[in-house]
Amino acid sequence: MFLALAILSVAMLAGACGGSGGPTSASDWLPDLKALGFTGATQSPALINGDKGSAVEVYSRANPPGEARVDVALFKNGGEAATAFATTSTQLAALPPGLFGANATQEKTQGTGKGDSNVSYVTKTPDGSGNRVWTDTYRFGDAVVVAFVIAKDETSAAPVRESIADQLAKK
Repeated sequence: MFLALAILSVAMLAGACGGSGGPTSASDWLPDLKALGFTGATQSPALINGDKGSAVEVYSRANPPGEARVDVALFKNGGEAATAFATTSTQLAALPPGLFGANATQEKTQGTGKGDSNVSYVTKTPDGSGNRVWTDTYRFGDAVVVAFVIAKDETSAAPVRESIADQLAKK
């Protein structure tokens, strides 16, 4: 599944680009998911290239849901971030064919309500292992954040999605 997320990141790198308060580096925006049992590893390339920096962390744990990924991009100002947010959230609505299994498509889903802007999607049908991908895209001032959580159902995905959103909102 992470291979699919990596492919999505590379595919979208070419399509999306981009000060308010908050952290001054993209890596400072990355959430800490240790309390949920996750370990993180910094990865590249980032999904979005911000003109003030980008960062990505891939999280894993033994218990389901066992995988998450957070991409952050910082921009010169909120206007550039808003443009990057609009581009990115539109691109995430239509997955490349076969990326998350044969004919995988996304549908809008209930988001966390955090950020200056936010859009959330979930794959309509599970992959061969029974997992779905929840995708939350946020704009917080001059930062654009995309969080992916791989889980079997909303009940298991929700605590991870909420933890990420809550930590971002506090920055």
